[in-house]
This record gives sequence, structure tokens and C-alpha cells, in this order.
Amino acid sequence: MIKRIAATVILACGVAAFAGGCASETKTSDANMGIVNRHCPIQPEDPVNPAVNTTWKGQKVGFCCPGCIDEWDRKTDDQKAAALEKAK
Repeated sequence: MIKRIAATVILACGVAAFAGGCASETKTSDANMGIVNRHCPIQPEDPVNPAVNTTWKGQKVGFCCPGCIDEWDRKTDDQKAAALEKAK
């Protein structure tokens, strides 16, 4: 029974991590990835997924999921600067 519960938790977290969730599985070591923010500038309650990032004004900006990059791209530079400041 315990093995089944553990497997369910691991599977659920793996699915959530794939979908951009499960913060406990997301590593956010800024020194290792060069990303300037710890939280997503679009969804600031979510940590950065190191594999999801873009470069803006010479800075590597991280996001929680690919959909947030699309939303980021639609923002003005002033909006990006404000969102990034809040995400640091």
C-alpha cells in the first residue's frame, strides 16, 4: 500500500513538473544557470524552470513554462522591466 501511495505521489509530481508545476522539483540555482530572476515574471508565484528562458537586453530571463514566454513577448520594454524587477 505504501509503495502504491509513493508511486502515485511521484507520478503526480512528475506530471505537474512537466506541466510547469510542482515547485519542489524545480531547481532554481541562479549561479548554475545565469538566470537573473528566481520567479516567473508572468506568474510571480511560480519559480523559474531553468529549461525555459529567453534573453532580453543581455539578461537571461527565466519562466515557469513556455506559455509565459509568449506572453512576455507581447509586453512593452517598460512592462518587461517592471515584471522582471518583481520576479527577482
